[in-house]
Amino acid sequence: MRPIVVGVVVVCAFVALASRSPVEAQQSKKACDICGFCQGDTTYPGSESAYKSCVSCVYDPITPILNDNNPTLSADPSIYPLRTKSYTMLGCIETTASGFTDSFLRLLSNLVTGLGFLGIVYGGLTVMTARGDKNRIAEGKGYVTASIFAIAIVNFAVFIVRFAGKNVLQIPFFG
Repeated sequence: MRPIVVGVVVVCAFVALASRSPVEAQQSKKACDICGFCQGDTTYPGSESAYKSCVSCVYDPITPILNDNNPTLSADPSIYPLRTKSYTMLGCIETTASGFTDSFLRLLSNLVTGLGFLGIVYGGLTVMTARGDKNRIAEGKGYVTASIFAIAIVNFAVFIVRFAGKNVLQIPFFG
């Protein structure tokens, strides 16, 4: 028990000595934008293209923010980040309920369509390489049929959800 207490005290003392005073921290603060680029810094956070895509996502596209000589956030107080979008590792994501739902439905539809296409390709290759084996031909036809039905069912379900939310239930900002 005693070594643990001594270790905690030593770590706390080291952290207290190593940390800067509040005056030093205030003096070294830089004006940074939400995407991580600080004024006075010459390096982009991540890469230049990632920073520019973050700026185009998070900030109002009408107001020019990037300057070719010094690509930092403008000092104009009228420029504020958009509250409806957030830039993540997955890209630009809407943070409103309707935007997130629409993005999720679009992602689901695209994912199932892509996987269905791969299922059709696999089933077609199975049929082509069956060499007359009736079991392999039936297996390949099953993959193709199931993939087509999966694509149709999911895309039709997404259509129904969008139609019902926007036209029938008239949910605001839906679709």
